[in-house]
Amino acid sequence: MTTSTNSIRDAALQYIHDGYSVVPIREGEKRPAIAGEEFQRRIATEAEVEQWFSNNHNQIGIVSGCVSG
Repeated sequence: MTTSTNSIRDAALQYIHDGYSVVPIREGEKRPAIAGEEFQRRIATEAEVEQWFSNNHNQIGIVSGCVSG
């Protein structure tokens, strides 16, 4: 099943609106495609999510711990 970038972006936006910290994940890996340490302390902005998921990042990682409630 192929998922479009828009639906991934929309899902990531919904996650941040629900209070979860998200980061883009590298294709076929389990590590962030960005330097993600700061997202262990804060939730990404809508602008960050828009940028990440319009740049071919097609997997979402949810940061666990206090930041995600």
